[in-house]
Amino acid sequence: MSNDESRANVKVTVTVGKAIDAALGDALRALLTKPAQELGIMLGDSLGILGDKIKIKRLANVQKGFSELAKKLEQKRIEIGGVIPPSEEDLHVLIEGISLSEDDVVRNLWTGLFAEALNPNNNTTVQRAYTSVLQSMSAQDARILALLSFAEMKERQLRSLVVKLEVQDWSSLTDSEKTALEQAAERNQKFRQETIQQILDRADDWHLLGELTDGGALNLHRVGMVEQIPARFHSFPTSKDIARGNIERVLDQQSAWIENYIKEQEKKSSPPAQIVKSAIGGAGVEFRIRLTQFGRELAAACGLLE
Repeated sequence: MSNDESRANVKVTVTVGKAIDAALGDALRALLTKPAQELGIMLGDSLGILGDKIKIKRLANVQKGFSELAKKLEQKRIEIGGVIPPSEEDLHVLIEGISLSEDDVVRNLWTGLFAEALNPNNNTTVQRAYTSVLQSMSAQDARILALLSFAEMKERQLRSLVVKLEVQDWSSLTDSEKTALEQAAERNQKFRQETIQQILDRADDWHLLGELTDGGALNLHRVGMVEQIPARFHSFPTSKDIARGNIERVLDQQSAWIENYIKEQEKKSSPPAQIVKSAIGGAGVEFRIRLTQFGRELAAACGLLE
């Protein structure tokens, strides 16, 4: 079948104007329940997806996106028949974003935001601040955001798994207490290593280990999603240090503090090319950037953080 014939088979039947406002909920529920091959009939010019100049590839993205959205709603045990759609304007923005997202990770952010907006159990709304950032994201940006969120979630899980023991007197441990402490330490170390490996594997799968190309995390830094982790400085000399007459040590500390401060200010102007790496000997994961408060809010709105 030729491309012209394929296009001819795509029918636009959704009514425009006030009829769309009245039937918006029905249309959205239909999109979530109809088989993918029927979406071409359901989506119309009024929703900004199909038109004379819109490529069939965008329809394929929407088909994938709504299939993923339906799965997210099912996982959250949200009945599709009872969802209340966002406003027509917000719905347009969400579908438009999904239609332009060929990358799976980028599309997952859009469908995540869509699912959270349809979730009656939370207060997530389709804020313009969120959608404008998503619209500006590259595939690498989406992976950086997802990796930072993944690492934060894994750290929370690790804290919940850590075995903590209460000892009455650390100066005189009983044999049973020593055995219990050793076993707890062994389990905790196992949990920690598993968490480290999961984060490193995810970073490796997404090609985020080593120096990044295409600007690295610069775009996320510009839109306020990430920030550099502050460097640890030498402690600034106190009046007691000076009073003790150790002038040489005081001057060395001042010099080191100023040098590190200058370097830190220079770093803030642009994020590092390498954002994550394995610590020496695989003992940990070292991140050089972290999510800002706004970054966490958007990640939560997209279902990446709880």
